[in-house]
Amino acid sequence: MTRPVPPFEKSVFINCPFDSDYQDLMLAIVFSVAAHGFVPRTARESEGDPEPRFSRILRMISQCKYSIHDLSRSTGEGGDNLARFNMPLELGMVAAFRFDREMSEQTPHRWLALVPEGYGFHA
Repeated sequence: MTRPVPPFEKSVFINCPFDSDYQDLMLAIVFSVAAHGFVPRTARESEGDPEPRFSRILRMISQCKYSIHDLSRSTGEGGDNLARFNMPLELGMVAAFRFDREMSEQTPHRWLALVPEGYGFHA
C-alpha cells in the first residue's frame, strides 16, 4: 500500500539512532518538529518496502525540505566498538544535494547537524 507523501515544504527527515537508549531524545525531536507544524519523517516509515534501503532514504530525503542529523552517537561503542556509519552517510547524501546544481535548484534542502562537543568534528 502506497502512503501519501507529505508536502515538501513541511517535511523534516530525522536521522537519529532508533535504539531504546536514544528513545527519549528521538521523541523530543519528533515532538518538536510536529509541534511547529512540520511532518517528521524517518527511515522507519519505509521499512519492509522491497526497494533497497539506500534508495528509499535518498528518495525520502529528496521529498523533505529540511533534515536533522544527530551524529552524537555515530562513533563506536561497546565491546565490539561498532560505529553507526549510516548516520554520517545519510548526512552526506543530504550534503550532495548542494553540489547537484539541477537538484538544488528544484528542491532546496536545509539541514541541521547535531554533533558532540569537543574536537572530533573539526575540519
